[in-house]
Amino acid sequence: MADFLFGSRGLVESLRGSLETALRIIEARLELLGIELQEEKHRLLGLAVLAAGMLVFAVLALVVLTVGLIALAWDDPALRHPVIWGIFAVYVASALVCWRMFASRVSKQARLFEGTIEELRKDRSWLRPR
Repeated sequence: MADFLFGSRGLVESLRGSLETALRIIEARLELLGIELQEEKHRLLGLAVLAAGMLVFAVLALVVLTVGLIALAWDDPALRHPVIWGIFAVYVASALVCWRMFASRVSKQARLFEGTIEELRKDRSWLRPR
């Protein structure tokens, strides 16, 4: 019995080797998770910078367009108020469309850590008895 447990390749050594392998697999998966987190962070930061630039220039364009339309209609009292309210209605409608698009995209969840999850599934299937 002692030879079986403490022999050259006994149960304890076999368990130690299995545990070491399992820890290496876990370490590799955690490294993959860290890499995916970094990639996602960089992607989101890039998107945020682009969105901020887009927003600044879109607001500037809308301000110029609004001032221009109001300036064109300012001399005619019959057009002044309809133009101002028409611009307001367009802005409100645009905000509602953007809100619906935003809500739709927020409700669709992207699969984070897809690579890590797939590797863990492969590990699990490999460990199952055949």
